[in-house]
Amino acid sequence: MEKLKGPREGCNRGTCGWRVLLLPQLNRQSLYVYGSEVAVEKECVRQLESGVFVIHPFSPMRSYYIMGMMAITFLNLIGIPMEIAFLDGSSGLAWESFNVFSDTLFLIDVVLNFRMGIITEDAEEAILDIKQIRVNYLRTWFIPDVIAAFPIGYILLFAVKMETNKKNFHFMNRAITSFDMFFRRKNVTDT
Repeated sequence: MEKLKGPREGCNRGTCGWRVLLLPQLNRQSLYVYGSEVAVEKECVRQLESGVFVIHPFSPMRSYYIMGMMAITFLNLIGIPMEIAFLDGSSGLAWESFNVFSDTLFLIDVVLNFRMGIITEDAEEAILDIKQIRVNYLRTWFIPDVIAAFPIGYILLFAVKMETNKKNFHFMNRAITSFDMFFRRKNVTDT
């Protein structure tokens, strides 16, 4: 196996700053796709030369991002049914804050997916072209992601301020959170 002598040695946090987080990391998956350390280095060069903000599918930033989103989704999968079953619409400030934070992250997720590189179906190369990424995302996961990211926390906070009939509000709260939980669970299980 050839040794690393490529540009990644010259590209560290000191010289490339935050862009180093967008580059592919050297791991089993990237070695499987690219075949050697030198090929991974060439992929780093390709991404650096493109000069565009695209998160590489094998980058550490994407790995951490996916783990964080899975943790938030897991907390929602546990918390939303608990809220529906036991809190009866009278949740505290901490829970409402988490819901708004969660909704904000899911909205950011929709935006970031337009800049998230993808792997071709035959796992031969990473697509880093923004137009191809956009078309692929719009054809595949955009609609389910928008439905799952619908900002229910914001709507419910607004509805509390404008609340006139408490019984209708609790029914609407349970219906919307159940609908949202279904699409978030569907989105996680399909990826």
